[in-house]
Amino acid sequence: MYAHQEIVYKYVDTPYQSVIAQIGFLAEKYLRYLPREIPEFPSHGPDHSSSLIQIINDFVSNWDNDLSEEEIFLLYVSAWVHDIGCLVSREDHQKKSVELIDKHEMFKQLLGQNLYTCLKYVVKYHSSHERIVEVPSEWGGIHLQKLCSIFRILDACEICETKCPNEVYTVVMSSDRPFGAEANSYWKAHMNIQSLKFESPKIKIYVDDLTECKILTGKLEEEILGVKDYLHGIPCPIVEVIQINDEAFS
Repeated sequence: MYAHQEIVYKYVDTPYQSVIAQIGFLAEKYLRYLPREIPEFPSHGPDHSSSLIQIINDFVSNWDNDLSEEEIFLLYVSAWVHDIGCLVSREDHQKKSVELIDKHEMFKQLLGQNLYTCLKYVVKYHSSHERIVEVPSEWGGIHLQKLCSIFRILDACEICETKCPNEVYTVVMSSDRPFGAEANSYWKAHMNIQSLKFESPKIKIYVDDLTECKILTGKLEEEILGVKDYLHGIPCPIVEVIQINDEAFS
């Protein structure tokens, strides 16, 4: 859905775009070398971040979100840095990402103390292992609880077939080391999800086979359930999974 599109930060002005580009340049150095730990599972590398930026653009375009420019800016930056901690460890990677952010003075210089603090909250609490209730409702004019909740949902929306290309799947499954059962179920789920659209209050997911996709669509529903009380006035997403009728698209 989002492959091979130029990265565009549609909803912030040039000064913010320049800062995002600098942070993205640093983040890519980490993301290119993320070990998958269990090699068969989908990447959390630069492709995930760039697809997530497109998802952010679509969400801002099609949802009653009432986000400020600074808050949208934080979503873009978080898209680049939230998974860099996977380079250290997949387990508790959200905490490792924050530790790596703390190692670079550049973040504080570019963001200022207030946005720097907010970024670390968004990055840490994108993981469902963390409790959104622990996040301050507001921090320096940023609706922080709402922002962390939105980012967690959007991160879980990066589930379309471009994440697990059929061409790669075919090669691996015909090799001497095919995917194991668990990894195979994730790859098949991704390959069956053709597109995702925001039509407030619905997230519409178009799939080839409803049964093959439940492992991912169910996870998205779980993430929404976990943060629904912290969206503070914006519509809580309703996931609608639609099986594509081949005749309708012929």
